Amino acid sequence: MTAAASVVVALALALAVPATGQASWIELARTMAAPWPGIQRPDGALPDYLDAVSDAYGGWGETRYGDATMGYALLQTGLRDGDARSTEAGLRAVNYATTRVWELPSVFEQMAVAAAYNLTRGRPELEGSRVQWAAWLQRRRTVRLQYEYHFGNHWLVDAVSVLELRQSGLRAAARGTVPGGGPPTRRRGGVRLISRSARRRAIRLVNVRVPRIVRAGRPFVLSDRPDNPIAYHGLSVGLYARAVRLLGRRAAPAARRVVRQTAQTAALISAPNGDSGYFGRSQGHAWALSGTAYGAELAASLRSGSPRERERAHGVAQRALARLQSEYPVGPAGQLITPALAEDLAAGARGLDVYAGAPDMAGLALMLLNWTLELAPDEQAAGSLPADRRLQATISQEEGRFAVVRRRRTWFAVKMTRSERGLQAPDLRYDAGLALALTRVGGEWRELVPQRPRNGARSPTTAGPMLLGKGRGRFHGDSIRVQPGGQVVVRGEFRRGRGRRPRSATIVHRPLRCGVALTFAARRGTYYRLSAFFSRPPQITPTGASDGSQLVVASASLSSMRLAPGTLASGERARLWRVDIRLHARTARRVGLRFTGVDCA
Repeated sequence: MTAAASVVVALALALAVPATGQASWIELARTMAAPWPGIQRPDGALPDYLDAVSDAYGGWGETRYGDATMGYALLQTGLRDGDARSTEAGLRAVNYATTRVWELPSVFEQMAVAAAYNLTRGRPELEGSRVQWAAWLQRRRTVRLQYEYHFGNHWLVDAVSVLELRQSGLRAAARGTVPGGGPPTRRRGGVRLISRSARRRAIRLVNVRVPRIVRAGRPFVLSDRPDNPIAYHGLSVGLYARAVRLLGRRAAPAARRVVRQTAQTAALISAPNGDSGYFGRSQGHAWALSGTAYGAELAASLRSGSPRERERAHGVAQRALARLQSEYPVGPAGQLITPALAEDLAAGARGLDVYAGAPDMAGLALMLLNWTLELAPDEQAAGSLPADRRLQATISQEEGRFAVVRRRRTWFAVKMTRSERGLQAPDLRYDAGLALALTRVGGEWRELVPQRPRNGARSPTTAGPMLLGKGRGRFHGDSIRVQPGGQVVVRGEFRRGRGRRPRSATIVHRPLRCGVALTFAARRGTYYRLSAFFSRPPQITPTGASDGSQLVVASASLSSMRLAPGTLASGERARLWRVDIRLHARTARRVGLRFTGVDCA
């Protein structure tokens, strides 16, 4: 054993903790960390198994911030568990991250290096690495905090970085490069100290700006406006909870209220199988689950919460980590960051966004899980989800607004409208309608309507309903509500382009014994197009399609169904088959589709 390795062993043993009631979650963290020391390159870089099958970061051969985030996560795991191998691999990865030069800074990289610096403080045997990290950190600037007119998950990462640096004791190498500082600003008398400004902005974000955004008393998705992809609620809840924990007594009562409120929203979002990232970008990513768990467990630890709130918070954490453990296997090259990759790596990679790298995403997931373990959560504490019983709720805001319903054996989520801006417009993951539906069969939850896939289209598209003919138009929802029987009513219009008046429409999703019926009123002689997605190759008739598990039946004067060429991928499924459906209303009537399970139709 080398001298450096001996130092690492001594450090790891000194910081090891005995197993507690959280043993299975500790074992999950160990499993997630286990492959990386064995595949780490000689220079400390961490390989990305997605390089060969995806276009992550424009096809670059390196992970962007995965060396820093996974390096920090390996340090967390190794130092807690007395695992010298993980600890040494973490040190080498962070060392490598602080020697590279990138044109643009990364908030995640800066946060991870600052957190690693604090994690290893007070250990003179690690002084060589810490001196290098300190020199790197002393030249960092904030990336987003100085722009106070906007908010997104990167602002929270930036704030956590500043709060970590606030505890580090580091000082600037030069004016304008104070740890956590943005570009220099001027006041009377000269240049203002940026470190003070950065700390003020970070604390203001946590204690004032976010509580103003998250209004009290209603479910609020803390995500990226205006589309609010819900995987980012999990990440943002975790990051915000970390910032509140780092502030300690300086966290305002309003900030603690936000932690509790967003944890309760996470409980409402969660499907009975623990899924909480079923629409929008980063669909199905592992870190959404561990971020949700961390935010929920911190909420449960707050004295201001009621016993019912704590029970729900424990429930959402338990269900999220159970899903992380069962649906995200860890292979020789690291954790598979979405369930689709576990089905087929190359096919599943089509469902990933271009920024998705394995060390980056798996590093975030492990980091957030390790933060959860710092809270020593009690796995045996009673916990359940709202979806475990009769449920109806509308959630989120703007173009991300949606409803969740549980009736008898069916749970489903309906998104109010499709996104119409930028890259989101052609992306089916942001589409209106049934985002996900599950049915309970034989004591387990089965997929009834799959998650919408990432389709890679360049022009706006939708799964419908879409009005066809000369006045063709896509449906846009303006309001959504759930009636007492569990019917989700979406009011909106078919927008038909320049020079044509929109045509009003109301779409209803009604729960069945084990299924969902979609209906809307059609004018005489009109045609509509919709799509249904299947997890296996379906058998098709003019009025119905089934893959042996899911069944879709059309209701109209005339209907036709056609299998679209090729397959698509979502975060959940490596292959989805799309069936294009046309409905014709010869007379004015209600038309639509019924989605049921074959074994309970």
